[in-house]
Amino acid sequence: MTIDLTDTTTGAIHDALTQARRRMGGPASGMVLTLIIVTDEAEQYDAVRAASHAGREHPSRILAVITRKPKSESRLDAEIRVGETGPGETILLRMYGPLGQHADSVVAPLLAPDVPVVTWWPDDAPPSPGADPLGCVAQRRVTDAAASDAPKDMLLTLAKSYHPGDTDLSWTRSTPWRSLLAATLDQPYPELLSGEVLAEPANPTADLIAAWLGLLPCPGRAGRNAGWRCTAGTPTT
Repeated sequence: MTIDLTDTTTGAIHDALTQARRRMGGPASGMVLTLIIVTDEAEQYDAVRAASHAGREHPSRILAVITRKPKSESRLDAEIRVGETGPGETILLRMYGPLGQHADSVVAPLLAPDVPVVTWWPDDAPPSPGADPLGCVAQRRVTDAAASDAPKDMLLTLAKSYHPGDTDLSWTRSTPWRSLLAATLDQPYPELLSGEVLAEPANPTADLIAAWLGLLPCPGRAGRNAGWRCTAGTPTT
């Protein structure tokens, strides 16, 4: 079911959600989180599709915050989707004019009660997610340095402004490699003096793996780092 609301309010959106649940046969239950997606019109389709796919196994309320035409008059348009791609709810909030600068005041009344809140920036992230108004309402804040024009600089910026609950997908993507390396290093091996991570240029995951390896202790050196030299480079054939 899809409901389109033009020049609306959060109260009208909440009422439309309630009516949609009744038409679907009862109130929504089992929501595991509220996911706030901060994006633009060009990127919202892929981000919402990915979130909806995950929502099939983890029902959630998805709030896509889309800022448009900052110089126009303030207006809020909403597109509500219930029961289309899964048991969760998706609300696309298109904010025009100065209203886009106060997106947190629009989002707050629409948070699902008594469940965690996650804010996700699939493209450009603020330099300090924990200080951002939409980041302040969330327990977890997810960024993606790989989407930046300068991924390494973005990682350094995010590191300087880190707050508990901040997560970057560049680190998440390293999980299979870190698991493989950890399993390898659990076996007996000779002393390691250096390491090299090979990846395509400007790959923030490679930078993080290299930094992680550089922090690992080296056997035979009293548990100290022993000067591992790990660099990210370009693969050769």
